[in-house]
Amino acid sequence: MQRRLVLIIAAIIFYAALPSPSQAKYDPSWTWRTHETDHFTLYYPEGHEAFAQRVLSLENEVYTDVTGYLGVTPPHCPIVLNPGTDRFNGFYSPFPNRISLYETPYFSLRGFGPCSDMMDAVFTHEFSHFVHITTRLGWYGKLSPLLGRDSTITNILSPGWIIEGITTNAETLFTDGGRGRCSYFKGEMLSFTEDEGLWNLSAAGTYSPYTPPEGRFYLSGYHMVNYLNRTYGEDAFARLGKYQAMHPLGLTGEALEHVTGIPSSAFYTGFLNDLLKETQKIKAQADSLEIPKGRVVFGEKDEGIIDHFWTDRNTLIALRKGYGKKNALVEIHPETGEILSETETGRLTDLNRITPLGDGENILFAAYFPHILGEGDLGDADLAAFNMKTRETRRLTRKTHIFSASPSHDRKRIVAVRRNGQWNDLVLMDHFQAEPAPIVSKPGYLFEAPRFSPDDKFIVCVVKSGKNSDIALVNPETGAMRLLFPSDDYEDNDPVFSSDGRHILFSSNRSGMWNIFGWDLERKKLFQLTSVNYGATCPRLSVDGKTLAFLALHRGINRVMVAPFKPDKEIQTAVMGNTTIPAAELGRLKPDTVLSPRPMNPGRVYTPFLHIPYVLSDEEETKAGLYILGGDPLGINAYSAFLDYGLSSRHTGYDIRLTNRSFWPDLMFGLYNTANELSFANRNFWIEEQGLELSTGLDMIHKVMPDSIASKLNLGLRYKWLDSLDDTYSYPENSNEITSFFGELAVKRAPDAPARDVLPTWGQDVLAMYEHTLSGLGSETDARNAVVSVTQHLPSLFRHHGLSVKGVMQKQSGDTIRFDKDYSLPRGYSETDTDGDLNKLKNLLVSAEYHFPLVYPDKGFGLSVLHFHLLKSTVFSDFGAGWNGSFSAESWLNKARTVVGGSFRADATLFSMAPVEMGVELGYKLDEKEGFTHLILMIGL
Repeated sequence: MQRRLVLIIAAIIFYAALPSPSQAKYDPSWTWRTHETDHFTLYYPEGHEAFAQRVLSLENEVYTDVTGYLGVTPPHCPIVLNPGTDRFNGFYSPFPNRISLYETPYFSLRGFGPCSDMMDAVFTHEFSHFVHITTRLGWYGKLSPLLGRDSTITNILSPGWIIEGITTNAETLFTDGGRGRCSYFKGEMLSFTEDEGLWNLSAAGTYSPYTPPEGRFYLSGYHMVNYLNRTYGEDAFARLGKYQAMHPLGLTGEALEHVTGIPSSAFYTGFLNDLLKETQKIKAQADSLEIPKGRVVFGEKDEGIIDHFWTDRNTLIALRKGYGKKNALVEIHPETGEILSETETGRLTDLNRITPLGDGENILFAAYFPHILGEGDLGDADLAAFNMKTRETRRLTRKTHIFSASPSHDRKRIVAVRRNGQWNDLVLMDHFQAEPAPIVSKPGYLFEAPRFSPDDKFIVCVVKSGKNSDIALVNPETGAMRLLFPSDDYEDNDPVFSSDGRHILFSSNRSGMWNIFGWDLERKKLFQLTSVNYGATCPRLSVDGKTLAFLALHRGINRVMVAPFKPDKEIQTAVMGNTTIPAAELGRLKPDTVLSPRPMNPGRVYTPFLHIPYVLSDEEETKAGLYILGGDPLGINAYSAFLDYGLSSRHTGYDIRLTNRSFWPDLMFGLYNTANELSFANRNFWIEEQGLELSTGLDMIHKVMPDSIASKLNLGLRYKWLDSLDDTYSYPENSNEITSFFGELAVKRAPDAPARDVLPTWGQDVLAMYEHTLSGLGSETDARNAVVSVTQHLPSLFRHHGLSVKGVMQKQSGDTIRFDKDYSLPRGYSETDTDGDLNKLKNLLVSAEYHFPLVYPDKGFGLSVLHFHLLKSTVFSDFGAGWNGSFSAESWLNKARTVVGGSFRADATLFSMAPVEMGVELGYKLDEKEGFTHLILMIGL
């Protein structure tokens, strides 16, 4: 029991140290206000009161629904609103415990069922995280006030299917939408019953970076928790969550067995059998219709298709994005499936839709461009173009907040969807530099997938008002809008005209699963054109009007399918009635809720949310201490402190760190007092080091397409004072004060590379560090240290293998201070080694390391306690030496130490969230004829 308790407390400290959305970057110019209720404190920027009112109007309903369902009373919940990004999202973060909601509306209307208020669904989803993870019961619940108000997060150690299962079920139970009502979401899950079948139990709770789907947490989570509640009672999950909180040492496995009465493996077997039965029903329903399923013309294992279109040559071009190959536009022969050409695109941050610009060269798409200093939390959706001949990507607009764009056939105008606060507008642009002009702009309306008719006189698009997503025709000159047929609660999407303008093809779930339908504009008849098992989307009709191409789900990814276009053969029904678009329910979406804005409450926000005792031991000594963590929910001001006592040094120490993010650069202050062991004259002494640091840091995203370039810059001043803790040794008083300037710059360039590549082929990593003592500021020593490291990643002849070549130069000066040489020494050597003059002031290291994957197991232990994604190996060689004075290549080559070796490593995930690399490294020093072994354990931070 003690070992498991230590594990839980260590995990809490570990999660507190992880970079998380709690460190989200906000625009420093925003002025924050709060509104406090009995259960929530709302943080919002001035000027976005309407969004705050919308969230506030939902609070009683969401609180009652979620807490009643889970049967627990949560702590007070902070809610942070972020209007500064064009991404649709929300998140929960444990330190400090809070949720965040983005103002951006959902720009892809398929995926969450017929939801009339997506903010209700997102709020319910994220608050379910908060309530589940902070469940405070049993002996640990009584202990948690001593450890800090946010220490009660033991349920975060659950597998991913538990964490996301409760949230996706809650959003379905308590709203009129949710993923559980989405046919496409269901089809995606059922499609994994094909071929080798569904993933194993451990994989159900862990996201794999090497195999689809990206949303495995959500797919497994909804369906497994839904099965749990259907089979073992509607409150089964609530009982599981409470039991796990009361008995945290047993984790989810013990709680699941307590609720079901059977081992977790037997529960999973029952779930798989239930899923297969559902799959058979869906297949039988699809087979019962004498409608084509289509023929596969392009489908590669683990390589999915994002979108596609026909060319004037009557071939298909599809955007491929997968795991084993690079992103590419693939030209396909529609009859034979032959790949006629591949054009690598590089990284594309596309928002799900590509359209030819009509010039035979350029592809138009909307992409997300993060703010250079926003760390990915701020950014704009803008238009971009990819040239298929030159392979160049150009950003066409700036800060237009544009999605889902398509050109007119005369290439004079662009129709698109533009974000307008909490809604979006249908807009026209005469050219890319022009300000988008609204065609239709109404609060409560959402649009998607607009396209011009062949004669450019009409626009067909999806319009969502309330629960219904319908196909509408819009006059681009007047904005007059009418539906093709009466509004209903089916979800329609992806509309496109036939080349003769007579038919509009679209995808819809009106047959149970998503399929392709057609509407005859003359006869006002509706046709079902496909009958696939799991989901068909993105209809595209050939130029000659004879062949229908579409995308169909198979094992969670899309394949390109074709079928003859024969609408007269597949008449489904005539649809008549009022085609007026339903009015938006603005009473709910635009509530008149009263806000009482006020500044943040310092007493509430800056009370430490963690204060955890700890014991650490290494080869030097054992320390007992207290870890303290605090900060406001916005992450603008944060602090941490380690207070400890060394049993060997008999020294009381501390390390206090303060961070302020009120400006674009982060401002950091550190104050510390530590004890270090020093060896001198065959004796060991304890030295006290007191110091402080003032620094500033910038995380920058310079580029996202076609390759990504990011950097991190830190600059600061450091002061430290040294003294002896041993009466028999006095530290020299003329050299015990040191003031220095330091800087560090890290730059990473990552071109597009398959996810399964062990290295980012052709990418580079550059690291530069510099520190210089400042005698004018009281420093009693004069010393400098400079390190430059450059790494180049190169391809191999073998798939997914890679070669990494690195050169490191380090130069120091001064006799009283020696800086660490971790970067510039051959493996197996230390900075005191005289072999190869590695103890000298200058070092040059050249390394080469060949990486190759062994297997992608996607298996683990238990319910995702430790899950393995990749087993890989390396072969390496280091070559390096040191010197003083001027550099001589001949002398350096003669003295350089050579090390060869290899490693066996595993990429894994701990508790479904934390990336871990572990393994063993074996090396051999050729000059000394000595071997060495290193254990590898790196936890992603």
